[in-house]
Amino acid sequence: MAATTLTRPYYGVLLGPTLVLAAYGGTHVSPDHLYRPLITSAAVAVIAFAVIGVASRRWHAAAFVVALSLLAVIGVWALFWPLLAAWLFVAWRSTRLHVRSWAVAPEFTQPLNVLVSAWFGIALATAVLVSLPGDLPSRGESVAVSAESNIYMILLDGYPRADTLLEYFGFDNRPFLSELEARGFEVAEDSRTDYVGTIQVVPTMLHMRPLEDLLGGAWDGSDAQHRRLWHLLNHAPAHDAFEAAGYTTHSILSSAEALDWRTADVVLESLWLTRFEDHLLQNGVLHTIVPFDASDRAEVLDAFTNLEASAGTSARFVFAHIMSPHNPYVFAVDGTPAEPCGHECTNHAGPPNPMLGDRLIGQIQYLNTLVLDAVDHIAAVDPEAIVIVFSDHGLRRDRADMDEWHRTLFAARGGPGFPDRVTPMAIFPSLLSQTDGRGD
Repeated sequence: MAATTLTRPYYGVLLGPTLVLAAYGGTHVSPDHLYRPLITSAAVAVIAFAVIGVASRRWHAAAFVVALSLLAVIGVWALFWPLLAAWLFVAWRSTRLHVRSWAVAPEFTQPLNVLVSAWFGIALATAVLVSLPGDLPSRGESVAVSAESNIYMILLDGYPRADTLLEYFGFDNRPFLSELEARGFEVAEDSRTDYVGTIQVVPTMLHMRPLEDLLGGAWDGSDAQHRRLWHLLNHAPAHDAFEAAGYTTHSILSSAEALDWRTADVVLESLWLTRFEDHLLQNGVLHTIVPFDASDRAEVLDAFTNLEASAGTSARFVFAHIMSPHNPYVFAVDGTPAEPCGHECTNHAGPPNPMLGDRLIGQIQYLNTLVLDAVDHIAAVDPEAIVIVFSDHGLRRDRADMDEWHRTLFAARGGPGFPDRVTPMAIFPSLLSQTDGRGD
């Protein structure tokens, strides 16, 4: 029975989910970003196998073609080329022996079934293991909402402080800040971030605790720590406080891996490609035809659409993660697609340069219009709302200027007032009052 099963060509269908699970296990993607590519890869493999099999009536060959196609799409060339070479060699020998080349496919079925099945088992076990939350720390002291207004927090990922933009690029962002001030915002001149990675900033902000306390040790940037912080983000006391106060919580998601707050009451996200799906396709044959930049533009625009849709007068806390002006730089100043910008515009790559400045400033100028439109919409719908516009880290371009990485945008309208040197981890202590857990 086992031998019969191993000669059935199922490896082509199984390979799609296997490749996705294997990629997931080697990244710090959150579990929620796994499901869609997992289901899609399985569905595509099944459909392709059925179509080719029915059309050719050669199911073994259909499985082999599907397997080669999946390896090419995902870009697993280390397996694609040896497998293709082996097939070409065997097909050539079969042709010389007057055997139809398609008939050699059964020779590959049993060993490939064994290989892919073993790989799938290992990848699945790894995916389950790395997805487990482990022992999460306690949520700390009970907290109670002290704000009497609705709260909208708009995180603009990687938005540098005004002095950085002026120092690095000669760009004066004061007109935008003045527009915020005209709308009742107070702009912090010396705002900073506690950490320089979004996955560090958001959980520590929601837990109101230092990173070392949450991790139980020093930050090393491992995939395990990224995933632990994702679980902590979705296990934060701030959510409980708003829920206990009768607030509805809204989470506006970006495409960034491991940064999705899924335990909010209302979760809104774009249906365009996530960063993990980008990763799966970046090295494959579809790389030149998949509209990655268009997806990035649409995802940002969808986030603002979802943010405006979350405005209302009933008690609510809205947290929106906008994946801009963080690179890739996909917006020109008028909102049209920006010209491509490669290594010159990547993170951590050295001192700024004119091309980086041109792309970043164009994206910031367009982003500013989107922010002002969103703020105006929120104010029109919910005039008494507390609105906080802030960033999680700076440009993060030059390792020789680490101070810049910590200089961030912060502006707030309403609320208790914030110090000029405000950091993200200080936001909630200002919005929430500590209690002793007895509801006093």
